[in-house]
Amino acid sequence: MREHTNNLLKRFANMPTACLFCAITLTAFTTPHLVHADYLEAIGYTALEKELGPSMPTGSDVIISQIEARSKGAYLPNDNYLEFSGKTLRNRTGTHAEFSFHANDVGKFLYGNTLGVAPSISLVDVYEAIDWYGRVLLRSDNGFIGEPLIEPNRIQNHSWIANRQAGTPTEIAIKIIRLFDYTITRDSIISVVSVHNDKNEQVPDLLSHNYNAITVGKSSGDHSAGTTIFDGIGRSKPDLVAPFESTSFSVPVISGTAALLLEHIDAHPKLAGGAKPEVMKAILMAGATKNEFDLWRQGNNMPLDPTYGAGELNIQNSYHILDAGEQNPSRHEEVPIAGWDLHTIDPGTTNTYFFSAPEDTVLIDFSAMLVWNRIITDTDPGPTFETDAFLPNHDLALHDSDNFLTNAERAASRTDNDNIEHLFIRRLPAGQFMLSVTSSTGGEYGLAWRASTVLLPRLSHLDLPPGDVDQIHDMTESDSNPVLKHDPSTIRRTPHSNRYTNTRT
Repeated sequence: MREHTNNLLKRFANMPTACLFCAITLTAFTTPHLVHADYLEAIGYTALEKELGPSMPTGSDVIISQIEARSKGAYLPNDNYLEFSGKTLRNRTGTHAEFSFHANDVGKFLYGNTLGVAPSISLVDVYEAIDWYGRVLLRSDNGFIGEPLIEPNRIQNHSWIANRQAGTPTEIAIKIIRLFDYTITRDSIISVVSVHNDKNEQVPDLLSHNYNAITVGKSSGDHSAGTTIFDGIGRSKPDLVAPFESTSFSVPVISGTAALLLEHIDAHPKLAGGAKPEVMKAILMAGATKNEFDLWRQGNNMPLDPTYGAGELNIQNSYHILDAGEQNPSRHEEVPIAGWDLHTIDPGTTNTYFFSAPEDTVLIDFSAMLVWNRIITDTDPGPTFETDAFLPNHDLALHDSDNFLTNAERAASRTDNDNIEHLFIRRLPAGQFMLSVTSSTGGEYGLAWRASTVLLPRLSHLDLPPGDVDQIHDMTESDSNPVLKHDPSTIRRTPHSNRYTNTRT
C-alpha cells in the first residue's frame, strides 16, 4: 500500500501545474469592480444586501482553509495585497513559497475587503495541495499511519484539480476521496471543490469524485461535466454553478456564501443545525436558480442537470431558506413554503412535510433538495486507516395531499448510487401538498425547500407565454379545493413566506 501511495503521489506531482485557462480568466477581469458588481447581482447578493442593509452578514469570525496548487514554487496569497489588509494568512504547509497570482484572485473573491463575498473573514489557513492530501489526509509524514488530521476550520476552499497519469491504479485516488468524505463528516466541514475548466475533459479524479463536498462549475457550462467514473460510477457533477469564466473563482463565491450563512447561524442558535455540511449543501442547492439555462433538465435516476447541477447559486434564496428555520416532519402541522430540516429517519419509514399554496395563488419554481453523507469507517483494527464506505438510501417525493394515502405522486426522485435527491417543479396550483422522505436504510439527512408565491392576478407580469398563464388559471381553478383524505381539523396551517498533479482552475 505504501509503495502504491508513494507512486501515486509522484504521478500526481509530476503532472503540469500550469493552467492555460488562468490567463484567459485574468484578462476577463481587467475591470474587477464592474465584474464584481455584475456577479454580485447575478447571484442574488445585491438584492439581499439591499433587503438586509446593515444586518447583511459578511463572514465575521468564520475561519477558513484555502488549499492551492503550487505553480513555479508559488501557492500563497500575498498578505501585502490591499484586498487582504488587516487579515492574517497563515502558511500551514510551512515551506518557503512565492506569492501566487492565482491564490490572490481566489482570495479576493472569497474574503477580499472590497471584492469578496465574505469580506469580514480575517483569518485564513493556506495549504499547498500536495502537502494537504499527502500529509493531512494520507498521513504520508507519519508512515501512512492513523486517521486524517483534524480540520479545525469550518470551510475548505479547493480551487484546484488533480488527475492520475495513464496506468496509475485507482485505489489510492479512491482512498483520498474516502478520507476526504470522512473528514467532512467527522469535523463537520463545508468543503467546496472545483471541476476542470474545459468541457472536453472528464470529471477530475480529485476532488470532484467526492460525495460529501460541494462540487462547483461555471454558469457558462464550459467545464468538465458529466458523471463519475470510480467509487460510485455515474453520479452527476457538478452540484452548483456560479457566473465566472473560471471554476477557480466560482468555488470561492460558494465558499464565501457558506461563510455568510454560518455567521447568520452563529447569531441565531436555533439555526445551529444549518451548519451541518449536508444541511448547508441542501440549502445552497435548493436556493439555486434554473431560469438562466434553457436546457436545464433532470433524467431517470439523475436528479441534477449533467452540466449545471442544481443551477446557479442564489444567495438571497438560500438565506431565506435558512432564515425560515428548522422544521419538523409532521402529519398534523404544516411547514412554510421555505425551510429546512436536519433529521434522522428509521429504516422502512416515511417522514412527511405538509405545505400549501393558498387560493388565488400559484407556487413558482418549487425546489426541494435532500442530501445525506456517505459514511466512511476504518476497517483495520491496527494503526493504519483502511476505508470502508456505506451509502444510505433515501428517496424524496411530492404528493397532492388528497391522494397521498394511495401513494400517487406528483413527482419523485430516487437514485440508486448517489447521496442527493432533487425535485424541481415550475408551477404548483393552489392546494395542499406533502413532501415525503422515505428510507430503506435509515440515517441522518438534510432537507431544504423553497418556492415563490404569486397571486393569480399578477401572473400576467411574469415572463411566461400567454398559453402558460391560461393553463395555470385552468389548473388552479380545477385543483384549488383538494379533498383531504385525513381529518382536516388536525392540520394547522402556518403563515406562508416568500420567505493528482494539482492544476489550478
